[in-house]
Amino acid sequence: MKTYKYNLSQGLINFCVIYDASLEKSEVLKKYYSNLEKEINSLGGIANKKIKIWLVDVVPLDEKQISSKDFFLTNNKFDFVLMNAEADFRDENLQPNEKYDQEIYSILFQGNDHDFINRWYKYFKYKYSLDTFSSAGGYKAILDLFPGYKITALIHESKKSRQKEFDDGGLHTLYYKKNEEVRPITDEYFKKQSRKDLFYLSGLIFPAEDVTKRIDQEAGAELGGHTNSDDEIDVYEETLNSYFASEGDGELFDGGGLFYSDAKRTLASKENVKNKSVHCYAPLDYLVYMRSQDLLKNIDKSLPSWELSQIDTRLGPASIIPMLKELFANSTYDFESREDFLKEAVRRIDTVDGKRDIHRGDFLNIAFNKNNEMHSKGKYTLDLSVGKDGQTIKERLSRFQKIDWNSDDPKTIKPVTYTYFDVINVCNISIEEGTFEAQFFLDMTSAHDDPLKTISFNNLDLKSELKTRVIKEQVMDDGFKFVRYLVEAKFDFFPIVENYPFDSQLVFISYALIDEEKYGVLQPLPVEELDTDFRLEGWRIKDMRSGVFRRKININPFLSDSGEIKIERENRVGWLIKRSSSMTLLKVLIPLAFLFGVVMYSAAMPSEDIGRAAELLTITFLASIALYFSSERPQPLTMTIIDIIFASFYTITGIVSLFVFVLDFYPEIHSTLSGYLSFIVPGGTFLMFAYLLRRIKSRKYVPKMLSADEN
Repeated sequence: MKTYKYNLSQGLINFCVIYDASLEKSEVLKKYYSNLEKEINSLGGIANKKIKIWLVDVVPLDEKQISSKDFFLTNNKFDFVLMNAEADFRDENLQPNEKYDQEIYSILFQGNDHDFINRWYKYFKYKYSLDTFSSAGGYKAILDLFPGYKITALIHESKKSRQKEFDDGGLHTLYYKKNEEVRPITDEYFKKQSRKDLFYLSGLIFPAEDVTKRIDQEAGAELGGHTNSDDEIDVYEETLNSYFASEGDGELFDGGGLFYSDAKRTLASKENVKNKSVHCYAPLDYLVYMRSQDLLKNIDKSLPSWELSQIDTRLGPASIIPMLKELFANSTYDFESREDFLKEAVRRIDTVDGKRDIHRGDFLNIAFNKNNEMHSKGKYTLDLSVGKDGQTIKERLSRFQKIDWNSDDPKTIKPVTYTYFDVINVCNISIEEGTFEAQFFLDMTSAHDDPLKTISFNNLDLKSELKTRVIKEQVMDDGFKFVRYLVEAKFDFFPIVENYPFDSQLVFISYALIDEEKYGVLQPLPVEELDTDFRLEGWRIKDMRSGVFRRKININPFLSDSGEIKIERENRVGWLIKRSSSMTLLKVLIPLAFLFGVVMYSAAMPSEDIGRAAELLTITFLASIALYFSSERPQPLTMTIIDIIFASFYTITGIVSLFVFVLDFYPEIHSTLSGYLSFIVPGGTFLMFAYLLRRIKSRKYVPKMLSADEN
C-alpha cells in the first residue's frame, strides 16, 4: 500500500485537506484553497502565524488509495485535517486498542462516522439527517410533514410486534416475509394509490435487526446509504420499479437510501413518469450561498450556475479555516508550543455553539453542539418530478418542512412559500445611482391569505415606491393559496464602473420572509427557472444567478444580560447583463477614431504646412474635450475604460503637437522625428488596446450580488 510523506513547513499552521482529484472541477477547488491561503496570510495569518494548506488526493478503489492508519501515523504533524465525505479513509484493520502519536491534535470535519477518528484530541462532524428518515421511528417525522395524506409503509414481518405503535401513529402498513412476495404486494397497492396517498419507503423494509447499525455502515454503491444483502437490495429496487411502472396518482417518499443525486438519476432513467413525484431529503448544500457563488465565479467566470452547488458541497470543510482566522482576530495571543495553540484553538471553537456565536462561513453556517456535532444549513425534504418535456427534473421543497428535528413539537412544522418572477421589462439602469427599474408578475403560492405581506424586498430604492396589484387569486386543493401580483419598483444593485462602456452588471432582486419563525420557509428559486424573456433596452443577458444571502444578527436587549445570535436569510435572483456597445460606438468611439485619424494626418503633413497642422491639432484637441464631457461618465468619478481611451488620445495628441512645435523651430530634424513618431504612436496605441482587453477580461471586475460590506 502506497503512503504519502509530507515535508511540513516549520513555524506554520499546517492544514491537510483530503479530496478526490478525479471528480469534476477539482481545479476550481485547488485554486480556491490557493486563494484562501494567500488571502489569510496577507491578513497576518492565524494567531500571528502564516498558514499552509496541503491538498491530499485520495482516489477510492484505486492504486493510490492508502491506509488511513499509515497516512495519519506518517503525517502526524498536521495541525488540522479537513475531510469531506467523498474521501474515505476507512481502515477495516484498525484495532480498538491501537493509539496514534500524541502529537496529533487535529480537528476532523467530514460526513462519515469512522471509529478510528474518535481517538483524536477533538472531533467534529456533520449532524447528517439520514438516521432521521431511515431509523425505526423515522416515520413519525414524515407523518408530520405530510398532513392530510394517507401514509403507507412497506414493512418486514419481523416488525409486526410494533403494529400498535404504527396504528397509534396513523401509519398504514403492508407486510412482507419473503422477497418474492414484494412485487405482488406493491403492484396491488400502487394500482389503487390515489393523489393523497403517500408510500413511505424506509429502513422499515429491512428485518428487525439493528437498522441503525446498517445506516452507520459504509455507503453502498447502489443504495447510496446502506450496505445490504443482495436480497434486501432486491426488495428496495423492486418496490421502486413497482411504483414507476404503476399508473396510480400517488406519491412516494424515499427515506430508505435514495439520495438526492440518486433520485434525480432514477427519475431520468425511467420512462413514462411524468405524473410521478419522488420525495427525498435534500443534500446539505441545497441552499447555495451568494458568497460562495461570487468566490467560485471569480475563479472561473465560465462556470455554469448549475455546477455551483456541486462544488459548494465539496468545499464545505474550507469554512473551518476562515472560522479559525475569525476566532483569533483582534487577539494578542502568541502560543509557545504547538500543543498550546491547538488546545487554545479547541477552546475558542467551543464558543461557536449557536448561542454565544455562529460562524457565517463561505459555504456553511457553523455551530457545534455539546456532542461536537456540527449543525449546517438545515435539513429539508424535496419533491422531485419530471417536467412537461419529459426530460427536465424539476425540484422544489416539499410543502411543509420541519424546522427543529430535535423536537416533537408540531409547531416546528412550517409551510413553504414558493415564488416565481415573470419579468416584463428591466429599464433605466443607472450606473451613477446604482439603481434599475423593473416591472414583473410575482407568482406566490403560500399557506397564508395574502402572501405578499409575508415578504419584504430588501434592495428597494429608498426614494421610490413599491407598486403592487393583485391580478389573479386561486385556492389550491391542499389549502395553499396562489396569487399573481403585478409589481413595479426601483431596486438598488452594486455597479462595477471600471470597465464602462464595455462593462457587465448584475441586477438583482432581494427578498425574504419578514419572520421565518412565523411564516416558515421561503423556497429558493432554481436558477433554471429564472425568466430571461423580457425587454432589456441597451443590454443583453449573459447569465443568471440565484442563491441565498446570509446576515449574522446579534440581538442584545439593553435590559438583559443574555443576547441571541441568529442568521437571517434572504433569497436573491439576478441577471448578469452586458452593455450593448452599438450606442457607445456611434456616440464616442467612431468620432474619436475620426479625430485620431486627423491627428495622424497632421503628423504626416510636410514642414511647409506646419501652421495648418497646428490649427488641425488645436481643433482636434478641443473637439475631443467636448466629446469627452458629452459622454456618459459614471459617478463617483473613477478611471473607466472610456477615461483611459481619452487620456491615451490626449497623450498622443500632445506628443504630435510637441513634434509640430519642434518642427516649427528645427525643420532640419523633421525626418528624424518622423521616424520615431511612426514607431511610438502605433506602438503606444497597440499597448493601450492590449491593456484594455486584459482589463475587460480581468476577474477583478466581475460583478457581484454582494457589496463589500456584505462579504
